[in-house]
Amino acid sequence: MIRSCFLGLVLTLAIACDDGAAPSDGGGGPGDGDGAGGPGSSTTAGSGETTAVTSATGSSTGTTSGVGGGVESNATLFDVQQKSSHNSYERLEPLFDQMAYHRVRSLELDIHVDKGASWPPVAGDWYVYHDGPGDPTTCHRLSDCLRELRAFHDAVPDHELITIFVDLKTDWAAGGHQPVDFDARVGQTFSPDELVTPSFLMDACPGAADLRDAVAGRCSWPTLASMRGRFAFALTGGGGCAATGKLPKYVESGSTALDRTAFIAPTPTTGCDLPDYEADKLHVVIFNFPPEEASKAANARAGGVLSRVWDLDDQGLWSEALGAGAHFLGTNKVNLHQDPWATTHSAGGYPFRCFGNCALPSSEIADIFGVEVESGDMWASSDSMTLLSEDVGAVGTDTTAFVSVPSSHVEPWAKGCLVARAGAGAGSASFAVCRPADEHVIRVQVRATNGASTDAYEVPINDSNTIDDDAAAYLRLVVEPSGGGATARGYASQDGITWKLIRTQSFGVPLPIQGVAASGHGSSSPVRFLFGNVVRTIEGGTPAVIDLVQLAKSELGGASATAFSGPLP
Repeated sequence: MIRSCFLGLVLTLAIACDDGAAPSDGGGGPGDGDGAGGPGSSTTAGSGETTAVTSATGSSTGTTSGVGGGVESNATLFDVQQKSSHNSYERLEPLFDQMAYHRVRSLELDIHVDKGASWPPVAGDWYVYHDGPGDPTTCHRLSDCLRELRAFHDAVPDHELITIFVDLKTDWAAGGHQPVDFDARVGQTFSPDELVTPSFLMDACPGAADLRDAVAGRCSWPTLASMRGRFAFALTGGGGCAATGKLPKYVESGSTALDRTAFIAPTPTTGCDLPDYEADKLHVVIFNFPPEEASKAANARAGGVLSRVWDLDDQGLWSEALGAGAHFLGTNKVNLHQDPWATTHSAGGYPFRCFGNCALPSSEIADIFGVEVESGDMWASSDSMTLLSEDVGAVGTDTTAFVSVPSSHVEPWAKGCLVARAGAGAGSASFAVCRPADEHVIRVQVRATNGASTDAYEVPINDSNTIDDDAAAYLRLVVEPSGGGATARGYASQDGITWKLIRTQSFGVPLPIQGVAASGHGSSSPVRFLFGNVVRTIEGGTPAVIDLVQLAKSELGGASATAFSGPLP
């Protein structure tokens, strides 16, 4: 078996389309269609077999085009505004897709010690939900949500700073739910050099007396470039003055603030307002405001500190907080196509916008190309899709990729796939590993012989009650010569390290036409897919990133498409 040494990244984006049913039958569940294997073919159903692959994750071969001829920006976190998703765990879009597709670099998690009788406390971990145990969540425990963040970091290691607001819904408790336990939980997922902590700010400003002095006195906030590839955590949940409050307990009223992993981001109140913090609570440099107090963001900014305003769910509230100078614009409106007013990313996909005239890079570091397609479906005996491929010959290959999808307000059966085919024709024998655009899990689709029907196969990917299966985004396609034909295997993964086998299929012919495919499933509007860091290892060779320029475009079954470099056309 060939082992890939890289994880690929496929950012699959789909433009909003009709919510109604599409005309094709390709949305059938596993095994739909007659799809019988023809002469010379045999099939083995995937059993959910788990394998581990040691991989070097992500790619840094792309470049960031800085403003002014590629010059690196010296802008700081204080100089920019950014979208911040509110109650991120209960949105329709999984955490990974919020970051990869919707260009969000600030999320929120609500944590509880327990979750009713069926979910007893777990030492060193917390449950993630809003108010009641039955409230929806895409990642059930803090450790599960952190795994999603880790998966994104491994795919895009040079991302801009990602800020995670953690709302403490219950107080600190005995039995593994103390501040030190929270810090340990984060530390099990991220190393110190992957975090921005209070001590990071102090180290960046030698001689600073306290955090406020480090960012708004002796020094200013560090540059965005110095925080690239890192995460910052900020705890919310009440005020920061009373010693009995959850936030003061975390920092022991400030005495241990510099030793903690997270910052605290209190909500100022009457009797404990911004002037009180500025007078004697100099360990607080981030504030958290409800929408009716958005105007206070201007006062926070005047004091050299950061602010977040939450629940900005209409354009008026968003504009008010934006104008007041809030740095983090918290909203439930994640989908960038459905609510384009609730975005801060640039035309090149860079996630932040400047106050005034600061210079920012045009994009994050990544190797990305895209295709915007109008087509029918990849299904039945003939495909309607755009194929970007090359003829690799009758050799063994191992291709890995990552697929990020919009996960809301899109035709759910539009697909982004890794494919291996007997030919470039619409009815060619084919093996595809696909992530649908919404609601469905990664699947394998098989056309065993030329002109045969298509079968689909799915397996559970994650353990139950951890991370929802439709949040898994890593794909892997292995093709090995077998006699005069080929054997193909398709896998899915949550993290790109541990893989679940979905399907093994033997073909009586080689599968030399390999690459990526995009299908709109009959959407009434074009569907956009972005493919980045697609990595192939040819047997006996070294892993190589697949670039748009080496792929030939075929428009099958009446498809019409435009291919482009970068994250946006």
